[in-house]
Amino acid sequence: MVQIIRPKNLLLMALLQCFVLLKLGAYNYLFYDIFRTITLLSSTLLIAAGGYIINDYFDVKIDLVNKPAKVVIGKTLSRRRAIIFHIVFTALGILCAAYISIGTLGIAVLCTVLLYLYSSSLKKRFLVGNMTIAFLAALSVVICKTYIHDLDDTKIAAYSIFAALSTLLREIVKDVEDEKGDMLFQSHSLAISLGLRRTKKILLLIVILLLAGVISYLAEAYHSSSMNELFFWTYTLFLFAGVVFPLLYFIFKLLQAEKQTDFAQLSRLVKIIMLIGIFSILLS
Repeated sequence: MVQIIRPKNLLLMALLQCFVLLKLGAYNYLFYDIFRTITLLSSTLLIAAGGYIINDYFDVKIDLVNKPAKVVIGKTLSRRRAIIFHIVFTALGILCAAYISIGTLGIAVLCTVLLYLYSSSLKKRFLVGNMTIAFLAALSVVICKTYIHDLDDTKIAAYSIFAALSTLLREIVKDVEDEKGDMLFQSHSLAISLGLRRTKKILLLIVILLLAGVISYLAEAYHSSSMNELFFWTYTLFLFAGVVFPLLYFIFKLLQAEKQTDFAQLSRLVKIIMLIGIFSILLS
């Protein structure tokens, strides 16, 4: 039953915020105020967990078609208990955010509203659902700035954009993977509305934007001398090996992809790229 809150995804989110606090400021802010740091992480993870639950609550019928073995609600967890868990997790997350600052509270409330709207209606609308999740991914980085105000603005912007674009890429790939079930329940995903050929072109565009963003950020870091030479070239090598080359491989596999299994593999590849992108913060 614990799988309903996506513990692996929550762990990645926690790592992302820990690394942001650890490395994207002038000092190590992860242990600046350990209680407040834990409270910030708790707020994000509780709201995200509540969002996963309400998403599965609305998606039971679709999931029975796309991934029947992974359906929890209606089997090991009743619909009533799912709603109770959603409300409790979300309320606790908002209370934790209120303890940090007004800005943190504002972002937490915005995330809560968007997660509910996404689950109940937005995810079935053309591109709107994908953009919503991408925006929420960016907010998971930005919210750290409401806790520690002097985090580096350029780095926060860079990693927010990376989080948004990589999440958007994976969400669209997942839509293609789940096309069969989505079609039965009148979803207007890119794959359904535009067809596979046009959707692949959009995925290609997002990859190009990601590549351009990584190269631009490296160029900015080089010219601004924000890193010493050894760290810069280590960071550059890491990003090329872990992000740039895998994205180029993604393009190669995307051009050949036709079946659901092909897009399932692409989805896993994007998740690996996202994980490596998170760990690259430690070298930034």
